[in-house]
Amino acid sequence: MTFEEIRSFAGSRFPEPFVMDGYMQATDGKILVRVPITNTLLALAGPNCGKHTATIGEWLWSGHHAVDWVDLPIIDMESLEPCGTCRGTLKVPAMDTCPECDGEGEIPSRAQVVDCTTCDSTGKKIDTENPVKIGEAHIQIRYLLKIAGLSGAKIAQVSRWYDPVPFVFDGGQGVVMPVKMGLRD
Repeated sequence: MTFEEIRSFAGSRFPEPFVMDGYMQATDGKILVRVPITNTLLALAGPNCGKHTATIGEWLWSGHHAVDWVDLPIIDMESLEPCGTCRGTLKVPAMDTCPECDGEGEIPSRAQVVDCTTCDSTGKKIDTENPVKIGEAHIQIRYLLKIAGLSGAKIAQVSRWYDPVPFVFDGGQGVVMPVKMGLRD
């Protein structure tokens, strides 16, 4: 896995991959990937790579060796509704500083467009409105698509809807948080 691939799993709280427990890891708070640290990865990461002394509980990773791994489900993108933000165009106007309020607000730019972050430029609703059930957990399509992009990816079927869902891929592992679906017993 390349440094850029690891970085693609980072989010606003941890905008860069970080080193912890002998692994380079990246998370957006709902999905986390980790690969064993190598000198090559450290060299590519440079000074932007954070080093954390805290640990992510071993409970998160324990027991995965005994799990029955399954192939990721095939997502029929054509059957999904268009994204409500970009309406399927994959692009949205960039935001400019509002000249009327001295920069306290933003207005859509007439000159620039950017990739739609609501749908990750898929043009489809891939958020919590359309999760896919794997075992007892429901996973956002956005995260299944990210996992599917990893070579050799397999995912576990968990028996409780609220458990983090482990996945493995060539050279690493990860977990993704399920979506809460209505009220539970």
